[in-house]
Amino acid sequence: ILWTFESILKLQDAMAYALQVRDERQEETCRKLNELGFDITMEEARAEAHGNPVLCRAHFAQIMVRKGYAASVKEAFSKYLSVGCYAYSNRQALTGPEAVSLIREAGGIAVAAHLHLIKMPDEPLREYLRELIPYGLDGIEGYYTDYTPDMEQRYRAMAKELGLVISGGTDYHGANKPHISIGKGRGELEIPYSVLDGLRQRHSEIYR
Repeated sequence: ILWTFESILKLQDAMAYALQVRDERQEETCRKLNELGFDITMEEARAEAHGNPVLCRAHFAQIMVRKGYAASVKEAFSKYLSVGCYAYSNRQALTGPEAVSLIREAGGIAVAAHLHLIKMPDEPLREYLRELIPYGLDGIEGYYTDYTPDMEQRYRAMAKELGLVISGGTDYHGANKPHISIGKGRGELEIPYSVLDGLRQRHSEIYR
């Protein structure tokens, strides 16, 4: 066992800080939506979360739909809340190397997820991932709800080239994404059991 009690506490502190930054990010999103003329408050967003202390963009999207500012949650994201849109906040608590190092120090498997949202062409993305490997990057997400078949093929090939394992995610978010259920993503996406086997093998190789 390579990790220590101190490394677990360090990860917990980092997670607490990340939640704080996440709250600041939602406040910035709310302010930007107000600047666009939308009458939305943080109090409404918290009420939309129904007691969940973690606010996310989906809560704002649902308010926008209810108030008639967007026809659907998807439209709210594509026009205002997604990466590159005006109301998107890019505040981050940790850099890639910091996040990967913390995960590995705490005995976890570090995987880069949602690669399409990094917004890099394949070659710069490959180099970015390669730079994270010395910090302990173990894998990349090869299955994901919003990936196209071409993305899946490219990212899995990238993982093989870099010697990384593959993870998968349906992006289940409960009532925020009613079209997605646990273990089954959009369309026919199902994560094969072999993905879990690969992650377990990677873990056993690192933490013998």
